Amino acid sequence: MGASSDSAMQPATPGGAPGGARAPGFWRAAAGLLCPRCGGSRVFAGWFRIRAGCPACGLVYEREPGYWIGAMYVNYGVTAVLLMTAWVTLDLVAGLPWSWVLAILVCLGAAFPVAFFRYSRVIWLALDVRLDPPRG
Repeated sequence: MGASSDSAMQPATPGGAPGGARAPGFWRAAAGLLCPRCGGSRVFAGWFRIRAGCPACGLVYEREPGYWIGAMYVNYGVTAVLLMTAWVTLDLVAGLPWSWVLAILVCLGAAFPVAFFRYSRVIWLALDVRLDPPRG
């Protein structure tokens, strides 16, 4: 058979990236908002708009309806840990008045999940690709 430029026909590396490309590390993919399988493209096309799939390796980002519910759990969990840590730090360590602590925690609790939205989706996608690689 002749050589094909189709990445589906090329062998995958142990990390799952087709065509011999090296798969990015879990945290590198999440921090860079990159495709967790190949690292060849960004997952998001805008601030909140996710691409249908990776143009480099063909990974479909949303596998099924309701797929991103897991990303909401990631976002919620990280936000809860952050708020608890901030509360302990501000109240018990810094000794700020309760009204200041409450104001800071409300602002942080409203802003952080929005800022972390894209990262939670890429973390969820990377976890899913690592634990249950797509077939086909």
